[in-house]
Amino acid sequence: DGTTTNSPDNDVYVSFSRGYAERNSIIWNNPNPAPYIQGANWYIIYGGMQDWAYNWRGEHHVTIEISNTKSPTFETMDTYWNANREAMIWWFQRTLRNAVRGIVTDATTGAPLAATVNTTPEERIPVATDPEVGDYTRLLLPGTYSLTARALCYEPQTVSVTVIDGTPTVQNFALQPSPTWTITGTVTAADTGYPLPATVTLVETGAIVNADPFTGAYALSECGGDFVMHVSAPGYSTAERPVSLTENQHQAFTLEPLPCTLLVDDDLTQNYQAYFQNALNTLGEDHDVWTVTSQGSPPAATLARYGRVLWLTGSDSQTTLTSADQTALATYLDGGGRLFVT
Repeated sequence: DGTTTNSPDNDVYVSFSRGYAERNSIIWNNPNPAPYIQGANWYIIYGGMQDWAYNWRGEHHVTIEISNTKSPTFETMDTYWNANREAMIWWFQRTLRNAVRGIVTDATTGAPLAATVNTTPEERIPVATDPEVGDYTRLLLPGTYSLTARALCYEPQTVSVTVIDGTPTVQNFALQPSPTWTITGTVTAADTGYPLPATVTLVETGAIVNADPFTGAYALSECGGDFVMHVSAPGYSTAERPVSLTENQHQAFTLEPLPCTLLVDDDLTQNYQAYFQNALNTLGEDHDVWTVTSQGSPPAATLARYGRVLWLTGSDSQTTLTSADQTALATYLDGGGRLFVT
């Protein structure tokens, strides 16, 4: 919407940026632009590399502009190196000294864990451990914080840590495995009440089980934690539900039937789908529409839920179906699907 919002780690960004600028005479003494600035105050980019690295990797990226000259000559390199040397060394040292560092392990076996570490409450972006060795580094300014380590199928652990300026803070975590609980339930059709041969998945762990096609019953065991259950069956809409595994529990699912027909609109906004929709509506044929320009290519799993697929590419005669389209359609046809493509 054009507004700027500071990141949860804005204090870290400002402190590190100011410290670098103060140690670089060229940057600090140049009044235009300011020695350091929030980039969004100049212009906003959606989906940039810095945002991606921060949100998904817990990494702190900055852009350092060391010259007003776009292509400085080789003879000036010593000048820029001398201006940046102290700032760069200070920066490297501070990432080690003004941070909480440590490893996260299994309290029972001592094995390293793929975990996340964050302040509590979770106002910052979590940092991840290296799963091969379990180590992490959490940049923080001087102060006292509550730090929590979390790993899938382990009980979280929260400790209080105090960060002292210029002094590395070491905080290791040993997490206790969480207990295992069982989810039982049934999957039935909303229109008939009959059991369905559904697939039940815990999204976060990838644990998967098939419901009995004659009874619709299933049972799935997993460690404690918060998960999302995903349930699907051919010809029926999928269902998702959050569950908190703190005890054995029963989860029943009722799936709505899907229309038999999927209309894939792949005509690059040429609106040819209107002809097919009018015909289907005239026949009273309920159908879904998949728009490739906004949804991407439909995967084989989506196609498999429909008895027939009408795929239109408009006036395109050269790049009608991508290799991904062809692979998905081959799988669909091999599974007994019916296809009309034009």
